[in-house]
Amino acid sequence: MALDPVTYQWIVFLHIFGVFVFLIAHGVSSGVGFRLAKERNRERVAALLEFSGSSYRVMILGFWWILITGFVLGYVGDWWTMRWFWAAIITLIVLAGLMTPSPRSRTTGSARSSGSARRCAGSPSRPRHPTGTRT
Repeated sequence: MALDPVTYQWIVFLHIFGVFVFLIAHGVSSGVGFRLAKERNRERVAALLEFSGSSYRVMILGFWWILITGFVLGYVGDWWTMRWFWAAIITLIVLAGLMTPSPRSRTTGSARSSGSARRCAGSPSRPRHPTGTRT
């Protein structure tokens, strides 16, 4: 499909803008994740989780923006027959699948050993023994 070069450049700009939105929102979620590992105050944990949740929505919007504008650019640029275009799509899908948390992985690894899963669930940070003594 032939398109005016100025319009094409605007679509490229919007695509790159979507990448920046995605990366900034992803950085916020990553930073909150690192901070949660050190936080012990329940109110601050709740505030950090709420903040991370709001940036997660922006990150998903940025992801869809990248995907939609990428397909538009692929259609307009007639890139469907080029290997790099399909390699980019496959890479995006594989990485998105690997980065998406599964329900089974929510309390594994360091979250279990640090007690953050218990803190988020509302139980004490250390399990209490029935006799009241700690080992």
